[in-house]
Amino acid sequence: TTVSYKQTVGDAFAFNDSELVFGNVLGMMDVAMTSTGSPISAIDDVTPTAFEEANALIGSIDDVNGMDGTYGIRVTMADLLGSGFKVDAMYTTDVGSGDAQSDNGTSGELGGTSGDGSEITITGSVPMVEGLDVGVGYYTQDTESKLTTGNFAQDEGTAYIKYSTGPVSVGYQRGVVSIDTATTTAGSNYNTTYDNEMIGISYKISDDLSVSYNEL
Repeated sequence: TTVSYKQTVGDAFAFNDSELVFGNVLGMMDVAMTSTGSPISAIDDVTPTAFEEANALIGSIDDVNGMDGTYGIRVTMADLLGSGFKVDAMYTTDVGSGDAQSDNGTSGELGGTSGDGSEITITGSVPMVEGLDVGVGYYTQDTESKLTTGNFAQDEGTAYIKYSTGPVSVGYQRGVVSIDTATTTAGSNYNTTYDNEMIGISYKISDDLSVSYNEL
């Protein structure tokens, strides 16, 4: 088992993301205490591009993001039982908790809420089908507000398929975010759903030049 630690700081030496990783645990997984990202956020849009996804150019959208920015426990199995598929899961007891902001400081919270969250992704290449990659991810959050009487629940899911042959790569992905809000106020219970579809195709003209089309 290996142990590694990473801490990123800003130019004013303020605390930011940190990560403590125990590698090769039981010879099959990595276990990390981290705030450097989350499994589903890492695959929010993996459609083929030559440079950037369409959502990077159109501004803010409500797509899958999981507990990105939250400090939690992350378990990664790079090759599940020799299948070639990667399993990446994360859990936190307090969605929105960040790293300490100063020496001996406590972690912060977003929005005055407290609740647990968990997510899992499965990604990899389809056996015996060269060039075909697939992936799915799911995230759930259940939060009780400290500021108002009520509950907040959020579920996210995404799935993608990509195929590459020679210089051409094509891909399709769909992500859904469902938010349920319930309070004791009459008529204030509601659901909001965001449904995003992404397609992409790229062509490698040479080692130095690629072109692509991406749509959200």
